[in-house]
Parts: sequence; C-alpha cells; structure tokens
Amino acid sequence: MKSLRQGLAVLGHTGPFSWQEHLHCPPPSVRELLGYCTDSRVNEWVRWPEPMWQVDNEAWTEEAQGVTWGRDGWYVATNADDGREGLYRLVPGTSSATWTRLAPRLATGTVHHGAPCEWEEWIYVPVQHATWGVWKVRADFTADAVLTAADRPADDLFPWCDVNPANGLLYTCNFSFPTKLYAYDASATVDGVMPRVDKEDITLHWGDPPPNGVQGACFTTNRRLLMIHDVKDDDEDELVQCYSAITGRLLGQMSLHADADESTPTTLNELESVRLATVTAKGVTTHIQVLELNNEGFSEDDFYLWGIAVPDPSLL
Repeated sequence: MKSLRQGLAVLGHTGPFSWQEHLHCPPPSVRELLGYCTDSRVNEWVRWPEPMWQVDNEAWTEEAQGVTWGRDGWYVATNADDGREGLYRLVPGTSSATWTRLAPRLATGTVHHGAPCEWEEWIYVPVQHATWGVWKVRADFTADAVLTAADRPADDLFPWCDVNPANGLLYTCNFSFPTKLYAYDASATVDGVMPRVDKEDITLHWGDPPPNGVQGACFTTNRRLLMIHDVKDDDEDELVQCYSAITGRLLGQMSLHADADESTPTTLNELESVRLATVTAKGVTTHIQVLELNNEGFSEDDFYLWGIAVPDPSLL
C-alpha cells in the first residue's frame, strides 16, 4: 500500500502537508484518500477517430453550448436566440434524434446558456449576462427554477457548471485563466438566490498551458475534474485537462483539435463541453464525451460528440 506521501505525489502534491490546508473536500480517512491516489493514465487516453454521434443542421444543433446525460436521454442547452433556444431532451438515433424542447425561462437574447450538468434527476443550465446563476430543470421537464448567484467573485463565471459528488455542491469557474472553482448551494427548487459556499472553493494549480477558454468541465467519481481548454491560438492546441479535485493540481492532458469540417472561413469550431459518460456506438465503447460545435455560417451548426476511450474506467 502507498504511503500518504506517495499517494499525494500521485495527485501532484509534494512538500510539507496539512490535511486541512492542502486537501479540498478531504475524505474522512487516510484509507479512503489513498483509494483516490491512483494514476489517471491520461497519456493512454485515445480519442476515437470518428464521432460517436454526429448530427447536422437541426434546430437543436444551432449554437449548442453543451450536452449532458440524464435519466431520460441526452440534454443539450442552446443559444439560437431566434425562438429555437432552450433546453432539448434527446433520444439519440444513428443519425438523428427524437427531441422535446423546453423554452427558456429568461428572455431571449438576454442570457447565455452554458454547458449543463445532471444531478439527482435535475438538469442545471448555467446562465450569464442579464442573470448570473443556473436554470434548474427537472429531468422530465415538469418543473424548473432560476437560481441567481448570491455573489459573483469573477466577471465571467458560469460558462459551465457541475455538481461535485464529494459534497453535493454546484461548482463553476471563470472562462479565462480560472484560479478557483467556486462553490454554490443549488439545492433550492423554486426561484431564488443561490448561496455561495466559499469555504468549499477549490484552488487550481496550473500546469502548462494554464486553463483558458474554459467552456466545459465535469467531476468524476474518483475526485477528478475534466476541463476543456479551448483557446483559438495558432501556438496552442485545444485540450482536455485532468485535475485532481482533492489537491487542485493538473494530473495530465490530451490534445483534441476542434477542426472537423471547418468549411466556413470566418468562424472556428469550438469544444463546448465534456462529460463522463459511457457510450457504445459503431462497435466501440468510450468513457468521456466531448462536444465539438461546427459553427456554420450559412446553415444551422453541426454537432459532433467525440468519445475518449480510457484504459481503465475505474480510474476515472
């Protein structure tokens, strides 16, 4: 069995150690902590060469900002701003999907929907601009609420959100060079204020490059955080970065180019979200799903769901 020092080194922490100072949402015992101190083996992750799911030119693919898996199928948050925006529930097919749309609670064009998440039969859609917070929707679309952030410590929060299974709190970060994941209590199911829980914030310790253009992120069951790095720079690749949610340190990263069919010269494709979800399609199984949006200039946007296969899903 690893020593505590050896285990923390796997999670990126070396040097003097304090249980309270250096661990976020610390497990109740050293034994449980060591259970999370496994190598995520990011250098062995492989993006499957074909999309697990591709849909072109549908109402729900236009300005799709993120996708998540819930009880009744896939959920896609969109920003068409022409009467088609909102939250879509989809039953995937081979090339198309049966869908149901829930119109947004907030006025068209006043907010930006970000990459959503699911937690205990609710879908959380982050919102920015006129309102900062989340649009919380029951998975069967029978109830919803708008929860406005009580405090916003950074200017461009809520490009994404996810609930940390370690404590049940909802987290987000700012889009540009985030230094922290900010915690909120999103348990309310009626319109109101979403309290900050700043003592549960998670400090990020950057690797190279520092995270930027963060349009999506998600927690895993083994206390990791998967995060999109989507900077449009000739000198940088789009990346999926893997952090420890216990130490906040970068554990590894892989390139994932957002360059599928960039046929409109004035726009670039974007990595919009990342989710932990096992998908079997085209005879293969992948464990992490990344949404690439093909921003089309003369038709509705195209939707590519890229699957990443990992050597041992239990390590996620």
